[in-house]
Amino acid sequence: MKNEMYIPTGNLKGSYEVLSCCCDCDLSIVVVSTKDSNKNITIVLPDIIAYRVTSESFRLKDLGDSVLSPTDSIYEVKNSQYLIWLSECTYSQIHHDLKGLRHLLIYTENYVYEIIVHVGNEKPYYIEDNVKKYI
Repeated sequence: MKNEMYIPTGNLKGSYEVLSCCCDCDLSIVVVSTKDSNKNITIVLPDIIAYRVTSESFRLKDLGDSVLSPTDSIYEVKNSQYLIWLSECTYSQIHHDLKGLRHLLIYTENYVYEIIVHVGNEKPYYIEDNVKKYI
């Protein structure tokens, strides 16, 4: 979107497809590598404010190859229009605390997840493979 900047976090390299998503207290997104179908990874976001999901094909214009790196899957969005929209929808109840929120984008081969999380969380998400946790 206009004036938004997508900064790769460098925490999840490669190309993935979403297998499942669950939102209870945490948002958990299970993805599988497009190069190795045995490599399932879960991205867990424990402190979300809001999220939206869009089919990847509906975001081609604003998230094409010129905007996103083909080797990264998680981005932080600066100058977030989603965060501004969310603030307006809540009659600016969160506007005073916009600096306390982060907009993350998870780009996969089939879906784009946009998530608003609290910055107070030093690690706003973590990644699990079957054995270890890392960020």
